[in-house]
Amino acid sequence: MKRIFFILLTVIGLSVTTLYAEVATQTNVTRLYIATFDRTPDQAGLDYWVESSGLSLEDIATSFFDQEETKEKYPEGYSTVDFIISIYTNLFQRSPDSAGSDYWIGELDSGSISKSVFILAVVNGAVGDDATILETKTEIALSELANNNSIVISNEVSDGYILFSTMGSKSIQLIDNNKTLIKSWTSIYASSGGAYFTNTNNLIRIAKTDNVKNTAFATGGSVAGIIEELDSNSNIIWSFILDNDTNTLHHDFKQIDSNTIIALT
Repeated sequence: MKRIFFILLTVIGLSVTTLYAEVATQTNVTRLYIATFDRTPDQAGLDYWVESSGLSLEDIATSFFDQEETKEKYPEGYSTVDFIISIYTNLFQRSPDSAGSDYWIGELDSGSISKSVFILAVVNGAVGDDATILETKTEIALSELANNNSIVISNEVSDGYILFSTMGSKSIQLIDNNKTLIKSWTSIYASSGGAYFTNTNNLIRIAKTDNVKNTAFATGGSVAGIIEELDSNSNIIWSFILDNDTNTLHHDFKQIDSNTIIALT
């Protein structure tokens, strides 16, 4: 008989979140790695939790807090608010809204819920853009595992891989010649031109800001406004915005070195 337990949480924007004793799978344990550690699981670890541990997803989430990696990432004295921000950033590349943050601080500090239950509640409650970002991160992680992290990224012409960024999309894909997705990145900004790899294997791209201020280019398909560098997990390393009444970044740029970029405006 399937063991089930319920924890009812009133969440800002959601009336009730219900957690079950969920069977561990490659997908949901990968999401747990992303949420807790902000990384792709190693294959041996993922296989252990899914195939050998005999634990439910909830028990795995609890066990993660016995791991040295978790203790190092969230050491004693790490504040509740910083912990909440870390989990939201790991999952969705954003901080929680103030009302949601206040709610979770109260629940965690009062002992009403554990940190592991909080993580699962946030994962299971993802909707809209948050759900899309988490789904893409999960696909990236599983794809990396399937390809054994064996890709050597280069800006040189390759017979095996194609990097492309569809105009208007918030996702950038790396595929092979069989059109198999090898890796992808996501951003809150829609693509509007070039995307390249840095010499540290990060992705640097030009994208469109939400509301272009320069009315002369506001409706142009290739108008941009922002250049950003993303790491392998789509975390923003840095970004630069140029978008005002007289100048707006346009469709392409060239990185000369780690400190210099030439861009069209």
